[in-house]
Amino acid sequence: MLMNANIPIRFKQMELQYFNWLYSVAPCFPVNSSKVNIISDPKKFYDTLCERFRNANRRISIASLYIGTGNLEKKLLQDTKENVMMNKNLKFDVLLDYQRGTRGEVNSVTLLQDFINGPEQCRISLYQTPRLQGAWSKALPSRYNEIVGLQHMKLYIADNSVLLSGANCSNDYFGQRQDRYIEIEDADLANFYKELIVTSNDTWVFPLIQMGEFNITQDEEVTNHFLASVPKGSYIRLATGYFNLTDNYAKTLFWERVVDSNQASRLQMLEYERPGWTFHAKGMCGVPWATVVGSANLGERSKRLHDEASLLHEHATECSEALQKRETPLWVRATVQLFRTYF
Repeated sequence: MLMNANIPIRFKQMELQYFNWLYSVAPCFPVNSSKVNIISDPKKFYDTLCERFRNANRRISIASLYIGTGNLEKKLLQDTKENVMMNKNLKFDVLLDYQRGTRGEVNSVTLLQDFINGPEQCRISLYQTPRLQGAWSKALPSRYNEIVGLQHMKLYIADNSVLLSGANCSNDYFGQRQDRYIEIEDADLANFYKELIVTSNDTWVFPLIQMGEFNITQDEEVTNHFLASVPKGSYIRLATGYFNLTDNYAKTLFWERVVDSNQASRLQMLEYERPGWTFHAKGMCGVPWATVVGSANLGERSKRLHDEASLLHEHATECSEALQKRETPLWVRATVQLFRTYF
């Protein structure tokens, strides 16, 4: 791992030198491309998790908003449990959000009881935002208390394999909800992410953390700087479940200047349409050799209230003209201004 100023190496290729500033923001992990596995669909994502957890020898770690209670989740946990019971050296760690993980009578915690009451090598942790303390924790009912802040990282570790995604460990994300999935095999990177609970030799991985509640804003800083420093002629692609740019991101993209200069033809907005499927992929790429993938959206909520971890598609079609020209109702504008950080 390479850290900050004490780095003997910088990007050597001319086109990569635009991003040397990354070294001052986050640790860096050089990884060989043969150690990177790009997964294309949710079923393969699920099958990979099952295979990795079933065959892990030293550690399995999960960070997710919650773990669902469907049959697929139960099978994944059963495979994990059998491995843990047979291998006393295998450690199993889970980090979930407290509010989401305890919602309802049947929830993530009830599903994990065998691990909570089981072997000593298992540790189940629930994160509760420090904003939700005292009277707030009792005043806000279930679901509504989740608007205050969440543990939103999605990380899946098996030995030295790290699978980064925006997908929760839930049935919806294993079937017909498209997301992004990148698996990286690297001991140092796995150790780095494990402590929180990737493609040729000239490829570099910068793990980014966003915890606005604790003034940790790596993802926000890098996203903003990335948008501002891509070389002339670059094609920036953004993916998010909903498009709610923060003011800083919008300013960096010179949105008002684009409109005032009658340059809107340079923009293309696509929407994901696939019968029976939903879209949950988050990320950004601005050049052929750099991308950001992880759990963070591009709105105020991810920036301020969520804990995030980060590193287009054949079913995307251009938005209809009617949708692009649709006027936003006044009440929506007012509501967004009042509750900007909750979306």
